[in-house]
Amino acid sequence: MLVQTAGHNALDFHIAYHIGALSAHDPSAVFHIISKDEGFDSLLLHLKQKGIAAHRSHSIATIPAKAELPDVEGQIRIAVNDLTRRGATRPRTKKTLLSTLHALFKRQMTEPQLLVLLEALCRQGIVLLDGPKATYNLPVEGNASKPT
Repeated sequence: MLVQTAGHNALDFHIAYHIGALSAHDPSAVFHIISKDEGFDSLLLHLKQKGIAAHRSHSIATIPAKAELPDVEGQIRIAVNDLTRRGATRPRTKKTLLSTLHALFKRQMTEPQLLVLLEALCRQGIVLLDGPKATYNLPVEGNASKPT
């Protein structure tokens, strides 16, 4: 990333832009900003509220070994984005869906955490389970779609 302009906070704006662009492409990505500048904290709070894993560390040595998972609402947003993006290749069974969610969250979620997420997706009507079969009621351009 080459910053073409000089000025107060020019690099900060570039960092914010690129985190936004990259998180739109991969909602499960984890971002680390290495800076002592507490000015990034409001950006990091906003990202966390959107379900994007982003952290600030003072140095590379202080980066946490394991990224903190977003809350359940953030997990739901990430899962919905991923399932929507998959289109016709969405998991067709509960077992495959759980495996897909596990991989989506970089295998950091325990089985009970995965089940809590699945239950939340079902409670919101996003995932519909009929025995082992899974269908979906995902947003399409801001509207709810028919179950797929």
